[in-house]
Amino acid sequence: MTTSAGCKTTVTMRFEDLGDGRMLISIAQEGWRPTQAGLKAS
Repeated sequence: MTTSAGCKTTVTMRFEDLGDGRMLISIAQEGWRPTQAGLKAS
């Protein structure tokens, strides 16, 4: 995904079966610039 600021970001979704009928969903974002503007955009 490319943001309006021109950054290439990645969103990863992981699904883990907990074995008791429930599912744990983890979502991670990466690729934001390590600046105040990048933090605000995230």
